[in-house]
Amino acid sequence: MLKEEFNEVINKYNIKENNNYYIFNDLVISYKDNHAVIKGKIPLNLAIKLYNDNITSNYNIKISGFSNADPCDHATDDIFEEETDKYSKECYYISQFVEKQKKAIDDFRSRNNDNKYIKKYEVFDKDGFNILLNEINTYKSNNNRNDIINDKVKNVTNFYVLCNKLKHIIRTGWKIWNVSSERLESVAEHIFGTQMVAIAMKSEFDIDVDLEKVILMLAVHELEEIFIGDIPMTSKEHANKKEIGHQAVKKVLSGLLKKDEIESIILEFDERKTKEAKFAYMCDKIECDLQEKVYDESGYIDLYNQPNNEEYNSFITQRMILDRARTVTEIWFATDEHLYNDNKLFKKVFEYTRDNKITGNN
Repeated sequence: MLKEEFNEVINKYNIKENNNYYIFNDLVISYKDNHAVIKGKIPLNLAIKLYNDNITSNYNIKISGFSNADPCDHATDDIFEEETDKYSKECYYISQFVEKQKKAIDDFRSRNNDNKYIKKYEVFDKDGFNILLNEINTYKSNNNRNDIINDKVKNVTNFYVLCNKLKHIIRTGWKIWNVSSERLESVAEHIFGTQMVAIAMKSEFDIDVDLEKVILMLAVHELEEIFIGDIPMTSKEHANKKEIGHQAVKKVLSGLLKKDEIESIILEFDERKTKEAKFAYMCDKIECDLQEKVYDESGYIDLYNQPNNEEYNSFITQRMILDRARTVTEIWFATDEHLYNDNKLFKKVFEYTRDNKITGNN
C-alpha cells in the first residue's frame, strides 16, 4: 500500500522507472521495506533548509537512518570522500588513520557549504515524500538558473579582462614616427577618440546614420588587436591582416552569447558597404590624423630625428622633404588626403585640421 502511495508522487513528477529504481534530479530513488530511500549528492544547503523549516522532523524524514538529525553532522564533500578512501588504503595503523582523518575533518569544516552534501534521506509517508521531492525540484531549478546567471557573469568579466588589454597596446604608428611623448595613445584611447568624432560629426552635420550602431561598430572594430596587435601597413603580416584578424575576433568573442551578432558588425565595418560602415571608417581615419596633429603641435614629433623609421626613409617621404615638407604633418596629411575624396564633410574637417592650429583653442 505504501509503495502505491509513493508511486502516486512518482507519477506526479513524471519520473520513469529504471530497473526498480528511479532517477530524479541526479538522485536515485528506491523502495526498502516500509519507506523510500533517496540517495546521491543531496546539497547540504537544501538539507539545512529542510532541517530549519522543521520539514524533516514534522514528516519523519531521516538522514542516514537518524531522526531529526542536524545535516551538518552527516555532511561530506568530494574532497573529504577521496581523502578518507585514500587514508583507509594507505594507513597500516589505526593511529595513523585517526590522525589523518582528524586533519581531513578540520579541513572539511573550514570549507564553505556550497559543495557539501548528505548522501541519503529515508522517507516514511506519502506527504513527506511529496514535500521532499518538491523541495529538491525547486532547489535544483533555482540552482540551474543561478548557474546560468553565473556563467553570464563570467562571460562579462572575461570579456572585460580581454578588452582591458587594449588599454596597454600602443598604436604602432606613433612608435614608428618616434613620437617623444612619455605617454602614447593606446588602442583603447583610439577607439574612444573615434566614437567622440562620430558623436561630433552627427551633432554638427546631422548625417543620416544610425549613431548607436556606429558607436557599437567603433567600439568593437579593433578587437582583433587584443591577440594580433596593431599591425602597421609596412609590416609583412599586413597582407594577411584581414584573415588573421577575423580569426582573432572569433577568439575574443567566443565566450559571449551574441558573438555572431557582434562579429557581423565587425565584418560590416571591414566591408565598408553600408552607410554606417562608411561613416565609421571615416571616423577611424580622421581620428588618426587629428591625433597626429595634436602630437605635432605639442612638439612631440621631430621630422629630422627619425631613427629606424622605414617610412621616413622611403622614396615618397624623401621626395616630399626635397619638395620642402618641413613637418611630419605635411607628410602625413599628404599621404592621407586621398582617403577623403569621396566624403566632402570629412574632407573639410581634414583640411581644417591640416591648415589650422587645433590645440589650445578651448
